[in-house]
Amino acid sequence: MTKNKLHKSGWYEKLAALENIELTNRTDCVDFAALPVNARLLMTNGGGNQEEAFHMGLPCLLPRKKTERVEGLGSNVVISNYRRDIILRFVEQHANSNWPLKALPEVYPSRIIVDYSQSI
Repeated sequence: MTKNKLHKSGWYEKLAALENIELTNRTDCVDFAALPVNARLLMTNGGGNQEEAFHMGLPCLLPRKKTERVEGLGSNVVISNYRRDIILRFVEQHANSNWPLKALPEVYPSRIIVDYSQSI
């Protein structure tokens, strides 16, 4: 859907021509987690990606009018409302910045399950 809209609007070709832009197809969770490690920002219409960006501390632009997710709103996630000024401001603010990603806690769900199982 996003790819089609980008093609129809002419933005796909403009973005693809930029050296520091990587346009990707939808990825699974494991592959996605590796992508933003060296990114300066993320532009996505996916709510799950919005959540991941929030938890990583990665600036994220949503080319949407609204989102059902609240993670990151008012912090590192911006909804563009398809407004050119919001998009340009976001890109100008973050394109040349290196944002340190938040350190993710060392939580292992399987360890939690094992510990809990042993305690009952």
